[in-house]
Amino acid sequence: MILISYFCFLLDGTLYAWGSNDYGQLGLGVGNAERKVICYPEVVKMMAGVPIAFIACGGYHSFAISKNGNDF
Repeated sequence: MILISYFCFLLDGTLYAWGSNDYGQLGLGVGNAERKVICYPEVVKMMAGVPIAFIACGGYHSFAISKNGNDF
């Protein structure tokens, strides 16, 4: 089974993530086995208040660039 990662950015600045999290690529932490697949959108708390300009994600990675040029 192939499951990729998904992100949703709302106009109020909230970033949500769901999907495959085997390697912590969603930014939600790696924790224990039940955190490997996130079935419902969850807020990416580490990105709260960061103005996002660009997001890229795939099966094994995620990447964001803030409006001031920082990468995450």
